[in-house]
Order: sequence, then structure tokens, then C-alpha cells
Amino acid sequence: MAAPHHSNVIVFWNRYGRSISRWMITLNKELWRQAPTQAKAIELGRGLAKAYRCELIVKGKNGKIRSKDSYCSESPRKDTEH
Repeated sequence: MAAPHHSNVIVFWNRYGRSISRWMITLNKELWRQAPTQAKAIELGRGLAKAYRCELIVKGKNGKIRSKDSYCSESPRKDTEH
């Protein structure tokens, strides 16, 4: 299971109108899955990022990056969060 070089898993909030909203998980800008809570979306996204050895980017409801975790074996950036 190998994703293209420079892959990202992104977890973000998406509102479909007044009453429907979900946490979305994407791999390389393609929708992979939806989750009802941010915690569940992060859990699913982390597993996907580890499987594809890429970076996990979590955005808050305001769209700003909340956290980043790299699961790349060749990542030049040191993970300072964990």
C-alpha cells in the first residue's frame, strides 16, 4: 500500500447546509471517509496516514491547521508534537 510521494491525509469540518455537517477525511484531496466526531475522524485519519506513510493534517472548524503529524519514513521534518 503506497501513496504517491508527498501525500497528505487531511481531517476537516464540512457543513452541507443548516443541519448537516460532518468531519471529512481526505487522502490527496480525494474524499476517503466521513465521521460524526472530530475524535473519530482523527483516529481514522491517523490510521490512514500510518498505512500510507504520509502526513496527517488536522484542521479545526475555523479551517486553520490545528496539528500536523508526520508518519513518513523519510520525513525531513521532525515531529515535535508526539
